[in-house]
Amino acid sequence: MASKAYIDTIATLAMGKILGEFIMDAYAEKKRNKTINNLCARVKDDANKALHPYLYNPSICQYDAKAQKKVSEKLHKAAVMFEREVDMNTWINFTLAATEGLLHKISEPQRKKAIERLLYGIKAISRHIDRKMNDYNAYESADEFTRLWESA
Repeated sequence: MASKAYIDTIATLAMGKILGEFIMDAYAEKKRNKTINNLCARVKDDANKALHPYLYNPSICQYDAKAQKKVSEKLHKAAVMFEREVDMNTWINFTLAATEGLLHKISEPQRKKAIERLLYGIKAISRHIDRKMNDYNAYESADEFTRLWESA
């Protein structure tokens, strides 16, 4: 049976991958989207690399049908939270906060490095989209969502 920490780790890393796909889709129709697409592709790749040991390493893999259901439920709760407010900055900052929270819980150096790369990519997306860094409502909402996410 998968532990809560394992479920939280998989769900948080999946949020990074979903974020990259969501932003790529949002910018698909815009001209001059090469930079953001490159950043998103890097985040998706880093999320896959960070997820890989948790899903495919037999010594730590606890991913079975029951774990998959719990991860899906947790991601569904995140989707429900974002139905209220679909602001991209909120989602980016929420994913950033959730990934930073996860980073502090990982002790194994190789996995920690993969999550740090993912975090660096999410920060790059955040800097690219929110250049002025003055969207305080998004930061407050992301903080509220992070508290809800961690309590779920």
